[in-house]
Amino acid sequence: MDMIKVIYVYHDCFIVTSKNAILVFDFWKDPLQKDVLPNPLVNVDRDIPVYVFVSHGHKDHYNPEIFMWSQVFSDIKYIISKDIRKRINHIISPDSPYKGVKVSEDKIITMTDDDSYEDNNIRVKSFPSTDIGNSYAVEIAGKNFFHSGDLNAWIWKDEST
Repeated sequence: MDMIKVIYVYHDCFIVTSKNAILVFDFWKDPLQKDVLPNPLVNVDRDIPVYVFVSHGHKDHYNPEIFMWSQVFSDIKYIISKDIRKRINHIISPDSPYKGVKVSEDKIITMTDDDSYEDNNIRVKSFPSTDIGNSYAVEIAGKNFFHSGDLNAWIWKDEST
């Protein structure tokens, strides 16, 4: 049976590791962390598939440093909300004058409310957030995880004045 480990990193960032894949949710760099990679990723196999989830563009849920990880991991996918997609066209476009790390289009999966993505390692379903962006239900190695993104503005139409 595949051993799953869930690691809390900082703020709303969690890393889920299995023998077949690594999931990183809402990377937010701990101010004490010196390395670009979070500690749990520093010594992992560079060929294992990595999935980086970004729920939305608030600075405490999205750090553009994640795109530098494409130079570290050979098999990486970015599962991002549509508001992030609007911000990163310069990183994806080969015609952009941007001089930083560019990421190929096939590594980016943009999800809106109620989208799905699946490959040999994971199954993802996106849901809306009560703030902006997405929340994600993810199945990996027969286990299910839910990352809620940013759930703050709790307004219930039927129960609120």
